[in-house]
Amino acid sequence: MEDIEEPAEIVEPGEIAETGNLEEPMNDAPPMIYMYNYDFGRDPSLTISTGSALCGPVVLSTDDASAARQVNFCKGLKWSPDGTCLLSSTNDNILRLYEKSAEIVDSSTILGDTLTSAIAVKEAESIYDFCWYPFMTSADPSTCCFLTSVRDHPVHLWDAYTGQLRCSYAAHDHLDEVQAPTALAFNLDGTKLYCGFNNLIQIFETQRPGKDSERRPTTPTKRSREGQKGLISSIAFNPDRSGMYAAGSFSKNVGLYDERNDELLDLMKLGDGGGITQVQFSMDGCYLFSASRKSDEIQCWDIRNTGEIIARYQRKGDTNQRINFDLDPSGRYLSTGDQDGRILIYDLKTHELVKEFQGHRDTVSAAGFHPSLPLLASCSGQRRDLLSGQLVMDGDGIECIREDDGTCIPIDSRVCIWGLPYHYDTPMEESTLSGDS
Repeated sequence: MEDIEEPAEIVEPGEIAETGNLEEPMNDAPPMIYMYNYDFGRDPSLTISTGSALCGPVVLSTDDASAARQVNFCKGLKWSPDGTCLLSSTNDNILRLYEKSAEIVDSSTILGDTLTSAIAVKEAESIYDFCWYPFMTSADPSTCCFLTSVRDHPVHLWDAYTGQLRCSYAAHDHLDEVQAPTALAFNLDGTKLYCGFNNLIQIFETQRPGKDSERRPTTPTKRSREGQKGLISSIAFNPDRSGMYAAGSFSKNVGLYDERNDELLDLMKLGDGGGITQVQFSMDGCYLFSASRKSDEIQCWDIRNTGEIIARYQRKGDTNQRINFDLDPSGRYLSTGDQDGRILIYDLKTHELVKEFQGHRDTVSAAGFHPSLPLLASCSGQRRDLLSGQLVMDGDGIECIREDDGTCIPIDSRVCIWGLPYHYDTPMEESTLSGDS
């Protein structure tokens, strides 16, 4: 078992606000707010990517290393809350932190294949999930941290500045053995860490690493038909601060819970597809989006009225691999990838596909909007064994697997940042947005 380290200080939300003493404006005029308006009539442009740096082979930690030789690929990525960093997870059990170049501000910037990681954190086993501290800002190093869930290990809290381990949160099973959650999420104020297990959600106080936690079974007993059954695979909190959170499971159901007492409010069951892989609330908190394995659609649930699916957004996703989606900061657009390397953007008001473009040559495992700029990050790749094939470059300079019969299978494991075409809306005064005339 790993030693539990003392925690580095995590600043509370109120403390963060107090430390940033901003100067008063020189006049009494209200600040001007500029709004991006995407122009999906034009194509996004690739501003920067990792190139072929992540396309090499990887040997997994098994007794028979030759049988476990695979191609490295990107499993997921997430922007930091302040938008200064991008964190990716790959099949070689490494989390790489990329710092967004200051020059990348819009679709007119093209820097080429120059994206390199500033920090690389190596984990011992397969990475199940990772997430940022919700109040992370690069102006305050104490808030710059992220969590990882790793097979057979405690949850780790890493320093995003140094790449050092700050502390650990250890969950144990009934045999007192360390078990890793399949889902991680901070609550909205960052004071608690929610971990998903089989028929169980375990809650840690962020300021108290170690073993101490609350265990909240999602079903009374293993044999009971009541409650939410299955391995909790994704957790998300409602941004409307009502105290509601959602938990998706690999048993094809989504539970809605009350954070104040962790009681089950509603259980929504998915008829088609496989287990739930991701849940995310709309910005207004009235709808819940979910994605699942072996499914060609993303579902939108009406959680305030009927509790039924009211919209379905199509994508090619007949795979067990997670294909993560995202909502833009305005809450109007949804982005997702598919198995064919395409990136799709839907308008949630009209439910129409407003943009589709070829972003990669392999499965796009994640496509996420930048929290404040007209940028979109994507990553790609899928698990491929190298039992007999070899990694080579074809005549066009594309990485591929050459089989014994001479056929080549193109591979693409990249992190890319795309500039989204846009134009500015007319600047508005902040008081106008608040409804003042």
